[in-house]
Amino acid sequence: LGMDWSNPSLASRLRFAYDILPRKYPQNLKAFYVMHPSSAFKVSMWTFRALLSKEFWNKIEYIDSLDEICTRLHPENEEKRADLKRHFPLAVHRKDAASRGHAKPVTIGVSLKQSSSCFGVDFVDKTTGKIYPRLPPAIIFLCEALEREGCEEDFSVFDAEASDIYRLVDIVDEGRPFDRDISPAALWCVLQMWVTCLPSP
Repeated sequence: LGMDWSNPSLASRLRFAYDILPRKYPQNLKAFYVMHPSSAFKVSMWTFRALLSKEFWNKIEYIDSLDEICTRLHPENEEKRADLKRHFPLAVHRKDAASRGHAKPVTIGVSLKQSSSCFGVDFVDKTTGKIYPRLPPAIIFLCEALEREGCEEDFSVFDAEASDIYRLVDIVDEGRPFDRDISPAALWCVLQMWVTCLPSP
């Protein structure tokens, strides 16, 4: 995702990353999975064949869906497959749905039970050390951003620009990283929207 295969410096960067790996890495590696590969990606990989050892190259496997990789890793344990799938970021779930022709999942307007079971993240409060299992990522990201901006105690700021709110809603729904220039007012408004749009508590 996000790599420009026409960039001539990509080969040297991949070689640099490969050289960082311990010498025994290819020996101990069981498989190297590449998920959602395009035809262009597969063709481009052949240009790096000479840079990789035969042992490493033979362990590269292409995977077409999240369900496939979860089944490969846990073929006989449905609970572990579900737990592994939950740990993939929302952006990966959306990419997986798009590649299979399904509707892309979102977080706003989705029930708390569904959001937690499909995308929930186990969160540890750094201040108290308390563990909160399977929190919706949207809640974590919004609250962390509010704390980072130092506006967690100012509940009076709800005068955000509509454009900022729409942009943040898209970011939350698509599971993308938050920008650094998001206004505190927009954060509060989207957090309120997320709670208000819950179908049920």
